[in-house]
This record gives sequence, C-alpha cells and structure tokens, in this order.
Amino acid sequence: MKLGIKANRTQFFLLVLLVVFVGALLGSERTIVPVMAEDTFHLTNGMLILSFIATFGLSKAIVNLFAGHWSDRVGRKKVLMWGWIIGLPVPVLLAFAPNWNWVIGANILLGLNQGLAWTMTSVGKIDLVGPQGRGLAVGIDEGAGYLGLAASGWVTALLAAKFGLRPIPFVLAEVVALLGLLSTITLLRETREFALLEHTQSSHAKSLSPLDLKDAFAETTWKNPGLSTLSLDGQINKWSDTLMWGIMPLYLASEHVSLPQIGLVAGVYAGTWGLAQFGTGLLSDHIGRRKPILMGLTLNAIGVLGLYLFHHVGLWVLSAGLGGLGTALLYPNLSSAVSDIAPPAHRGGITGVFRLWRDGGYAVAALLLGAISTASSLHMTILVVGILLLMTTILSWWRLPETLPRLVVHQHQKIG
Repeated sequence: MKLGIKANRTQFFLLVLLVVFVGALLGSERTIVPVMAEDTFHLTNGMLILSFIATFGLSKAIVNLFAGHWSDRVGRKKVLMWGWIIGLPVPVLLAFAPNWNWVIGANILLGLNQGLAWTMTSVGKIDLVGPQGRGLAVGIDEGAGYLGLAASGWVTALLAAKFGLRPIPFVLAEVVALLGLLSTITLLRETREFALLEHTQSSHAKSLSPLDLKDAFAETTWKNPGLSTLSLDGQINKWSDTLMWGIMPLYLASEHVSLPQIGLVAGVYAGTWGLAQFGTGLLSDHIGRRKPILMGLTLNAIGVLGLYLFHHVGLWVLSAGLGGLGTALLYPNLSSAVSDIAPPAHRGGITGVFRLWRDGGYAVAALLLGAISTASSLHMTILVVGILLLMTTILSWWRLPETLPRLVVHQHQKIG
C-alpha cells in the first residue's frame, strides 16, 4: 500500500467522477429554484425566498460535523453511501413540490447529501495522496465538483427555458444520484487505511485513536489560530456563494435579464471556480497556502463589488468570472490548509468541524441577506457582502499563518 495519485489512480479518479455527480446534483437547482420561488410559488419576501438556502446550509453544516467524526470510526465509504441514499428523493421532491414547504424539505435532504457525500470524496482523495500532493488533490476534487455544478446549472437553465421550470430539468439530477450510489456501492474501496498509514509515518503523530468530538471542536473553533481563521474565511466565502445562488438570479431578473443570461452569469462564476481549481490547488503545493487564500479573498470581494457597480450583462459576466477565480484560489486551499494542520488520524473530525463553520455560512447568510434585501433592496445586499469580504481579507492578512509543511518554521501550529 502506497500513498500518491499514481499509485492509487483508479480509486482517485473514481472519487473525481463521484464528486462531479455530487456537484451536478446541487447544480440542478441553483439556477431554477430562486426563479421558482417567484414564478411558481409567488413568493416576494426575501427571507422566505432564501429559506431554502438557509435550511440547506444548516443541515449540511450540522452533518459535516458528524460526517468527519463518523468516517474516522466506520470509514469513508459507508458515510458516502448514506449520502447518496439520502439524496435520491431530492429531484423528485423539487420536480413535483405542491408548495414551498416541500422545496424546503428537499433542501434539508440535499444539505445532508452534500455534507456526507462531498466531505467523503474530499477526505478520500486526501487519504490516498498523502501530504506531498494534498493541494493538487483538493484542487482536483473541488474543481471537478464545481464543474459538475456549473454544467448542471447551465443545462437545467436551458431545459427550463425550453420545457418549463418543472419537471423535465430535474430528470438529469435523478439519473446522476442513481449513478453516484451504484458506483459507490460497486466500485469504491475504503480509504481510511491510507490515512492511518500516513499517520504512522508522521513525525507529530501521538495517537491513532480518533479525536474526541468536543476536542476537535475546540481546536478548530478557537484554540488553534490557523484553524479558527480558516473557518472564518470559509464562513464568509459562503456568504458570497449564497449571494450568487440566491440574490444574484433575483437581482438580474429584476433588471429584466433573461433566464439563459442569468444561467450564463451563474455558469461563468461556477465554471471559472471549477476550472481554475485544477491549477490553484497545485499552485499552493509550491508557493504555500497563505498567498492564494489571501488573493482569493481579495478577488472575491472585487467580483461582488463589480456586480454592485456595473449595469451591463457583459460586465456582470466579467465580475462573476473574477469572483469565481477568487473562490478558486481560496476554496480548495482552505481545506488543504486545514489538512496541513490536522494530524492524519484526526483529519475527519477536524475537517468536519471546519466544514461545519464553512457551510454554516449558507444558513447565516441566507437569513441575514434575506432580511437585508427585504428591509432595503437586492442591490444594497450585494454591497453589504462586498464590504464584509473586504473586512475579512484585512483580518486574514493579519492573522492567517502559512501551513504548508515545508514552509512552516514554527511547528507549534501543528496539533498533536
């Protein structure tokens, strides 16, 4: 048994295919559901419209906490399999929902699916490659997932424009969920044994026993400055993504932009995010995690502020591309940095807490951005997110350490 992509290429690229399916299931609703809220269910209250994102984010964040913890005990494959099983009803519920409560229920299940499935495809790749190719592995994971998301979002927007919002656009999502479950059951092998191998080779290893959940929570949330800063950065990045998911389609629709053009803006954002991650993860293996993360926060802020300042579809597409590039620099390297700091045997639990805070941003942002849009306007909501991104960037420049092992001078950033 050896660590590395080459030595484990079949399983690694199976996990890549699986994360494409995970992203595609999520992407199937990102363009359509915000429009459904107004056109199908005639909702006008911003908080009510964004409630589907809040429930998605809350369920995903909570299950993230336990998914990593469970996977350190029962293995990655079982957790991933349950993620697919929970995701199977989602497209059917969205396609035939008689009222908005059904959409909210579907998004609770979708959050559980994403928290279990995406966490396990990411952790599984990190298990296989070991410390040397960690950034590349996470970049490939996130890149493939968000390419699946972007492609699915664009295709469903085209299907919706031709056949209506429901039910045809959701057929593809159901096929994807079935393929994901069958591939996991029949083809995927367990990867936790690779994490244990890496742990035995690690100079800072103290115990092969999984970390207690409360200890993992404390280390990630406040005890370790690197982990706490990374968790904050992940939280605020989800505010930006919530904006692009829930607010941007409504804002562009209010500006009389067509559904295919809205799908284009959303697709450029997610597509740039997805494609660029194939390079940004590898980049961080060479220059460190800190620089890409900080540059990513900066570009993300510029992209959001561009959406606020400009009033032309071409410039909105450009802003979405900048925001997507910023997220590509930021997103995979947050996970890589967390894995740099966490001992391999404790990776699942610590990653779960990080993803709790990161994906909890969906729930917090949906509630607050919905309230802001109701109290003021969609346009003002975009400005608020841009300012928050700038403030987080400044804080992270001051507080975020370098975590790439060969560049770290002070090894006390490691937790044992």
